[in-house]
Amino acid sequence: MASIELLNFSQHANLVVSEAFEYTREANSNMVPVLLSEVGSLATHFPLFLTKSAQTGEFVCIALMGFSAEENLYLLNGLWNSDALPLAFERLPFHVGPNNEVYIDTHSPLVSQQDGKKIFTPNGEPSSYMQKILQCLSLIHTGRDDTIAFVQTLQDMQLIEPVQLDVTFCDGSQTKMEGLYTVSDQRLNSLSAPLLDTLNKRGYLSAAIVMNHSMGLVQQLIKKKNTQLETVMCES
Repeated sequence: MASIELLNFSQHANLVVSEAFEYTREANSNMVPVLLSEVGSLATHFPLFLTKSAQTGEFVCIALMGFSAEENLYLLNGLWNSDALPLAFERLPFHVGPNNEVYIDTHSPLVSQQDGKKIFTPNGEPSSYMQKILQCLSLIHTGRDDTIAFVQTLQDMQLIEPVQLDVTFCDGSQTKMEGLYTVSDQRLNSLSAPLLDTLNKRGYLSAAIVMNHSMGLVQQLIKKKNTQLETVMCES
């Protein structure tokens, strides 16, 4: 169970963070939130979609990591197996609050008092490692509103359409994923020149295009799943 505490030197001076991105509860998920600022870089590595938040019912941007709720096919033996790492994972085991305050999950398997990266210097200043984490958390904090505005614009221009994934794996098992959405290529192409110009000036047009194109990476995700299934079949 997570134990989220406000980070401070007096309580957490001796804590260190594992140098390897090992298995954590939050990484064991088939969807990870994505910010607008990440869309361009992540769209060449993961299929990106929109889905509705279970808490708010609002659309959010996500990268698809697997086909079932607690499946992350980019974790291999507990370690991260991709050249790209979403900010939502990069900041672990830290969290940023609504007022940019920093929290740490002291029960995370990444946290210990033994080998790892120090959070603080001996005089209580953020370590060089922690300075990078603070930059990451700042990007998350400032990027939330930008991402919300991006998604709202897609809604206002009626560019969001549902997607259903019907997949058959190498062992004959099937899955049907609903509740995913993408940017409609047809509607995007039919926008008037002024609306396209508005999207472009806000930096949204390229993000919308690469989100749509990233759906092609679902095939790579299927290959990862099939490789996993083939390994299990060979061992049984």
